[in-house]
Amino acid sequence: MATRTATVCAGQTNDGPDDCGAFARSLADLKGYTIVTHGNPNPPATSADFNDCKNRTVAYWSGHGKESDDGEHYELQGTSWFKVGPIMSGWDTNDPLIALFLASCNALSTAHLRTKFADMMKRTRLFVICGYRKTAPGSNNLDVTIVNNFFDHTNAGRGVISAWKEAHGGTGREDNWGALSYGGLAANYHFTLPGWGDNSGVSNYQQPIYYIYQDGSPLVWSPSANTSNANELPYQVMVSETPVSLNTHSLGDCTTIEKGESITSLYRLQKFEPVAASSLRKMANQCMVKIGAIPQMPGIISTFSPVYREEVLPTPSDAGDVIGGDMVYQQSYNGIPLNQSFLRICLDKDGVYNVTNKLCQINRHGAVMRSGAIMSVDDAKRMLPGYSAIAVKHSQYVYADAGNGVYKLCHELTMADGLKYLVDTRTGEVM
Repeated sequence: MATRTATVCAGQTNDGPDDCGAFARSLADLKGYTIVTHGNPNPPATSADFNDCKNRTVAYWSGHGKESDDGEHYELQGTSWFKVGPIMSGWDTNDPLIALFLASCNALSTAHLRTKFADMMKRTRLFVICGYRKTAPGSNNLDVTIVNNFFDHTNAGRGVISAWKEAHGGTGREDNWGALSYGGLAANYHFTLPGWGDNSGVSNYQQPIYYIYQDGSPLVWSPSANTSNANELPYQVMVSETPVSLNTHSLGDCTTIEKGESITSLYRLQKFEPVAASSLRKMANQCMVKIGAIPQMPGIISTFSPVYREEVLPTPSDAGDVIGGDMVYQQSYNGIPLNQSFLRICLDKDGVYNVTNKLCQINRHGAVMRSGAIMSVDDAKRMLPGYSAIAVKHSQYVYADAGNGVYKLCHELTMADGLKYLVDTRTGEVM
């Protein structure tokens, strides 16, 4: 049986110690892991510290990462930038490491990098690598939220891949995460960290390695937003601080994760088998009717985010198989989305396996009208750290959760790398 040991490294980043601390505390407090930490808080972890990850069963690295200039290697920034490939080439099956988390940008961004990581898995005992195919989260303690979400779902009996996926649900980073894992056998997809299961039936012998990831959210349907005279839009919208009541038990027996304004119902383990995306959307709509959500959601914005599985091969295939997806129904006020008020339905070939209810009751008489002109998009851009107008790819109005049942009108600015900023239209505060 694998030992409960872990290496946690904070590389060069502003808030790496925060998510590293959350990860280490969860392992130690929940399952009594013995933890070795590097770079927490200062100075940053080094390439030698990364090499030390091989000496324990679980490893977590948080810090800046990038594809090398020649596209051949993946690099992490500790006290200096270093290539991970040459270091990992010295790891072998005598090393206990079985699960590696890279909370750094773009580790799984290209087929070439994924192939190199998969080759390293085949030479070692590594069974799963979790990371990001785009920008990793970091601002506003989002990385800490994701770590905490991961362990909430791990504690609820989910395997590493499912817990990593669910950790990003509703965070705005659903299309950034990715994972490499052995597949083939059904048990392999539900591989767990030591202490959370015995991994019965799990084997990497002659099994394929899959890249599993979630795509962005193409718009399915949205009400029209009346922003022709933005100065007349309400600055604040008031909502209930508890989710609306839905008949989620009509879908079957479940366990629940209750966290603040959110209730997640978990019905069963996720299936990792191909399915038609159109059937998933149909099943989601049927679920909406069954749990009584339709009357609760006037002016909904619907998006669908498919989950893909793609075998990692020397010559990559054009596209992977859809193996599931999330249908998100987001509330809006006058057609403007409330960024943290939504219903999320997770589906696979057999139907619904998770439902997250974060729908709030909007107080239609509690809107606060503004006085005077609101901040322009151009002025909002100037509030961003390291401002560069060319880096902003898209902007829209949203009502952003300010806490205590208050949503404030903001500019949501999406950068070219996928990172999103919320800028208060009255104060200019970057939320």
